[in-house]
Amino acid sequence: GKRRGGCVGCLRGACAIASLILGALALLTGLWATHLRDRFTPIYQDIVCHAQPSKVERVWFDHGLVGLHVQLSFQTTCDNPNPYNVLVGSTNPWRVYMGSDWIPVGSVVEVPETALPAQSNGTIGADIVVTPTAAVFGSVFKLMGAGEVPIYMESDIDVTVDARFLFARFSTSRTINKACGMSIKMTSFLRAHAGPMFCADTFAELDVPKYDAIDGTRKPGEMRFASERLDQRDLDRAESLRSQSLGIAMGLGYGLGPVMIICGSLFIARRCIAPPEDPDLPASAPPAPAPRGSPKSPPVVAAVVIPGEA
Repeated sequence: GKRRGGCVGCLRGACAIASLILGALALLTGLWATHLRDRFTPIYQDIVCHAQPSKVERVWFDHGLVGLHVQLSFQTTCDNPNPYNVLVGSTNPWRVYMGSDWIPVGSVVEVPETALPAQSNGTIGADIVVTPTAAVFGSVFKLMGAGEVPIYMESDIDVTVDARFLFARFSTSRTINKACGMSIKMTSFLRAHAGPMFCADTFAELDVPKYDAIDGTRKPGEMRFASERLDQRDLDRAESLRSQSLGIAMGLGYGLGPVMIICGSLFIARRCIAPPEDPDLPASAPPAPAPRGSPKSPPVVAAVVIPGEA
């Protein structure tokens, strides 16, 4: 009996400690879900990219003027204010045009996929090989004569969003079209310089200044991946998923956590306040019942004798 009572007391104490631990974990889960809700509001913020100065890697000939090649390289630094990584890249060829007549002269075959870290920045880079054809001889002669020609690019950029909300996950991808351009100027024989790259949503909005007109007062146009360019239905679905998953976590954390902590604390407090049992005192046991069929003992009658009466 004493051993069974001690085991039951130990089991109750272990349950009380477990209730305190689980309650604290549930409360912390609710607090973390609240932090995530504030962190993922709004669900998407615009990513802004700034083009770095372009560079002409080399100029060479293969077969006369028809074989002229110009290799350009450019880099774009993008700031990601979102609390999750965003993948940016392109698998579609970027069409490249030369001159005011917009004559095709090449393409960017692939832009390597780049991960923009959460609340940080990353760099997107690509190389362009421009190969003028006979249709752009006028632009080539102008370029070789220490002149300058504009280069235009029609870009398709894939933006992939992948966010996790505690126990839920949201992922979507969207292709955003941008119009970009720059000016190229020959500074000496087989040496050329490229001006900064400017970008806009459409070619009608694109304004590429001449190389000599570019100074430090005008900065390259920014490339903005705005939420309006993404699918609004995907953003609404992400907001609904965020509200449901984090709302359930907050309800369970703030609802069960305090209850379990209070129950565990009350049991431990009762155990601490209750007087301890003395192990040296014998445990009192109730009298054993009489066996069935045993004769009842007659009642004991006490006789009182009074002196003087006989």
